[in-house]
Amino acid sequence: MNASPRINSEACQKCGKCCQNYKLWYPNWWPEDKQHEMIRIAYSAGMNVTIEEDDGGHWLVFNHPCQFLRYEGGVYSCGIYDEPCRPKICETFPYPSSTVKDCPYIDGIR
Repeated sequence: MNASPRINSEACQKCGKCCQNYKLWYPNWWPEDKQHEMIRIAYSAGMNVTIEEDDGGHWLVFNHPCQFLRYEGGVYSCGIYDEPCRPKICETFPYPSSTVKDCPYIDGIR
């Protein structure tokens, strides 16, 4: 289930926009090894990832669809939506900084 208070699961139109290009937040206060992990991921072979600087940290931007994104019958879905391995970052999307560009169905915007 989605734990974000910013999205109504019934309003989600399953457009897959949230999983087409996605990002992970690395706050500046995280330990140095986590910062190095972000850089390692960005330069891993086969990954199309960029780093965006933001106030208080960095976004690791994945410029490709999530490997668990499924498309069937004109609808996108998550292949691990109900699985315990689903990342917390997915469960809490959209984030407080998310805009209609990130999710066209954020509560109160549509």
